[in-house]
Amino acid sequence: MNKKKEVEQSGDLMAGKETSTLIAIADRHQKIYWINQCFTNKTGYNPNAAYGKPLTTFLAGEGTGSHKLKELKQALSTGQNYRSTLLHYTKSG
Repeated sequence: MNKKKEVEQSGDLMAGKETSTLIAIADRHQKIYWINQCFTNKTGYNPNAAYGKPLTTFLAGEGTGSHKLKELKQALSTGQNYRSTLLHYTKSG
């Protein structure tokens, strides 16, 4: 079963579909493979636009803290969960 289907069928992420928190899940190669509806609503990017993009740079911009991006990359490369507040940019800027 592919990762996207595993996530969609996971009972643990059912709450992620209904939350007002933006959620994106990436693999160890830092590629996005699942986003929730809030991600689409807040950023303007639908799943087809987000899937396969590098999580660490997809929404990053001038004001995104480089130290936070390094922490995120480290967590993704080691398979750890990462939770933080990051300044990201929407499709419209």
